[in-house]
Amino acid sequence: MSLTHPIFGIVRGLAFVVALAGLGLTVALVVLERTWDAENRPMATDAEAFVLGSIGTELAPVVAFETLPELFPDEFHPIDAFLKSQGVADRSAGDWIDQFGFIRQTQAPNPRGDMQLPVGFVVSRHRPGSGAGSPIPFVGLSCAACHSGEVRLDPDRPRTAHYGIGNATMNLLAFSEALRGLLVRRVDDSDPKSEYRLTLQAIVDVQAKRGRTLTMWEKTFTALWIRGARAEAGGYRNVIDEPYPPQRLFDPRFMMAGPNRTQPFRSLVRIHLDRPGWSDRGHRMDQGFSKVPAVYHQDPEYHGEWAQFDGSVNDLTARSTLAASTAGGNVHNLSRPDIASHILGAAEYTRRLAPPKWDDTFPEHALTAEQRALAAGAGAEAYRKHCGHCHGEPAGAGWTWDKQSPKNLFGAVLPLSAIGTDPERVEFRHANEVSREVAEKFGAGFRKNHPLATFKWDADPSRTNLRSTGGYYCGPIAGTFLRAPYLHNASVLTLAELVGLEPRRAKFYRGRNGYDPVKVGLASPDVPANVDRNNPKPRDRNHYFVFDTAERGNSNRGHRYPAWGHFHDDEPAKLTDAQKAELRALIEYLKTI
Repeated sequence: MSLTHPIFGIVRGLAFVVALAGLGLTVALVVLERTWDAENRPMATDAEAFVLGSIGTELAPVVAFETLPELFPDEFHPIDAFLKSQGVADRSAGDWIDQFGFIRQTQAPNPRGDMQLPVGFVVSRHRPGSGAGSPIPFVGLSCAACHSGEVRLDPDRPRTAHYGIGNATMNLLAFSEALRGLLVRRVDDSDPKSEYRLTLQAIVDVQAKRGRTLTMWEKTFTALWIRGARAEAGGYRNVIDEPYPPQRLFDPRFMMAGPNRTQPFRSLVRIHLDRPGWSDRGHRMDQGFSKVPAVYHQDPEYHGEWAQFDGSVNDLTARSTLAASTAGGNVHNLSRPDIASHILGAAEYTRRLAPPKWDDTFPEHALTAEQRALAAGAGAEAYRKHCGHCHGEPAGAGWTWDKQSPKNLFGAVLPLSAIGTDPERVEFRHANEVSREVAEKFGAGFRKNHPLATFKWDADPSRTNLRSTGGYYCGPIAGTFLRAPYLHNASVLTLAELVGLEPRRAKFYRGRNGYDPVKVGLASPDVPANVDRNNPKPRDRNHYFVFDTAERGNSNRGHRYPAWGHFHDDEPAKLTDAQKAELRALIEYLKTI
């Protein structure tokens, strides 16, 4: 057939029409995306950026997220499922906000959303991953999700939430595991060929029962989200295996981090190197647990040049960007102007953020004149003798240290041989590789002069702001009484145990612990002798996670200051009356800083 045949003319005409239609559709989508993205405006203040600003961690469309607790009641009630699996009878631990230890809003709902969300859960018009504009709202996270918390005297009685402290009750890893699990859960869990439980139709049906009909855009983008999130969960499954079922999400034999802790370097290795995350000591998985830190006084003027528990990052913007990256932030979504603005604003918010005072936090336990005199006298003297050369001291609204003293260690990294605390956090594999990869992604990956392109890596330590130290950083401890549990891995519950006034407990319960204003830290019922890492039977809905310090990554040894205190040794020291008095005075002082 000749190319001049009429049929070829028709084909060429149709091809032109299709190409023109495709071009038109592309142009239309670009215009629409810009229209949708116009909804994503930066927060007006640094405080709002910290509390309400998306940091590129969009989880799910609002219309889908609000149906998940109904569609997956077990995944959203993991404490109840765990207690039931262990034969422990107790009333429910509450809704999903309580179950995962998030902080309930006490004020009006997020003004950008349609549903009540916990503190730090925000609503944006960004799509997950790309950060591109969306016609429908998505639920995501802000910095406040991790760095805010209540300090409850009674576990069952809420109190005022404070911004800047690490959330002592939150179990973020279990929450992310629950989301990963529901994406791949089947109607028949024993049949890998059966239908998925989470479908667009399931979401449509739940919303219909509530009298809500989904729009075309809601259906389209929810379907796209399900497909993309499920593919991502499937790929992640190739690195870390199947997600755990609900009854194992809070079982320390499986999800070993528990409340208030993450595994930051395992996450970085998995995200940036696509590897499972092994320890550098022997053939075993990394168990470098790290509690969610307080973020007070982050300016180098107060904090010293470096930060993180191991002194691995020295740029405030890089720190915030890196934290966002472990929760879903990437070069694409962090490049969005409003998200970048929130990262910068949240970092600025923490630069001079000061903790609340003891009396404002616990007015019913306000310090007496006698306690204040003891703190200002013998307590301050004990602090300067045993603690100040590493941690500095308050200076008005800020923090300072003696830069001229030959004994000064503030801003230094103490090697494991000197500090003696759990080594797992600084003994992960691929330390230099992951630092280099992060620097390349977030340093060179952003467009030129992007405000978040602050990462630098170099084999020469003097030319890098990312490093692997092999030790732990001596930094400020403003708001000491709010930093419980103590040590980088949250293995010591109270200041009385940390300073050696009392022996450190080998086992205790974590969950929604009450606060002990006398021992200054978290309270825990005694753990029965037969309950340990091999038999981690929960006690009740508030004390469900057995923290066994014999477990790798959970050691409570080290940091023996003063060196003569009661510590977790085979034969604890016997303190003199003068030593006990000095430690009591030290604790009174630590309440005031």
